Amino acid sequence: MGISNDIVTLLNYLLPGFFAAWLFYALTGHPKSTPFERTVQALIFTVFIRAITSCFQYVALGVYRLTDRSLGSWTQNVDLIWSLGIAFILGHIIAWGANRNWYHQLLYRWRITDRTSWVSEWHSAFSSGDTYIIIHISTDDEHRRHLLGWPFQYPDHPEKGHFVMVDAEWLIPSDDGYERFPLTMDEKVVVPASSVTMVEFVKSPQSQQSELATEGN
Repeated sequence: MGISNDIVTLLNYLLPGFFAAWLFYALTGHPKSTPFERTVQALIFTVFIRAITSCFQYVALGVYRLTDRSLGSWTQNVDLIWSLGIAFILGHIIAWGANRNWYHQLLYRWRITDRTSWVSEWHSAFSSGDTYIIIHISTDDEHRRHLLGWPFQYPDHPEKGHFVMVDAEWLIPSDDGYERFPLTMDEKVVVPASSVTMVEFVKSPQSQQSELATEGN
């Protein structure tokens, strides 16, 4: 049983939108929504992609008329190729914007919204700045409760996944605060998120010096 031309045309029309939606979920930490919501999002992507493709087609045909040069005909295959290319670029741009919070930050400055594009406060804390962290580990060993290091990777969810720490050091409580024991023999330390009770974000030396200068004045 063959597939009718109408179904093929519909699939070619919607495919770029679904491709852009797939790129968005593949490049961000946003959890996949229900099939109906993903279909709606793909349709919204399709509207923008088709609008951009139509503008490009109008410009291309205009150049053809002005130069009187044959650029070939705008076939269904050409339309699909350009639509997929635009979907590829659009999907990456939207994913980049969602991972950088630039659009919501702009709206926040205009007092339009106080929300962010990050998935949760968890992602917001890790994405807002590059800094060392201290993870508090639930264990009976008091010498292995606080681990300082650089979060090379962190889990998408605080309940599952793992922290991958580099430049790690154990912090042992002492009378003067903490004693630091660098793990010089370890390149990376992997800690399950399920055993972490709290995460501290260490201030940068520049921030600490700025605060000390402010207090001195």
